[in-house]
Amino acid sequence: MVSEILKQYRSEHGISQRELAKQIGVTQAAVSLWERGERSPSIPLMRDIGALTGAPAEELLEPERRPP
Repeated sequence: MVSEILKQYRSEHGISQRELAKQIGVTQAAVSLWERGERSPSIPLMRDIGALTGAPAEELLEPERRPP
């Protein structure tokens, strides 16, 4: 899920929601909503998140494809 991938990425890299938001061109509030699973980023933003985190696009778009 996008929420788990974002949290893991931020944790591994020691960056804040604000810093992540700046990297992908959104607000901190948007990142917070995504991490809580209340909203999902648009498909173009999922591509940006995938490029930034190294997560395959398929994994972001279809969480059931995420390896265990």
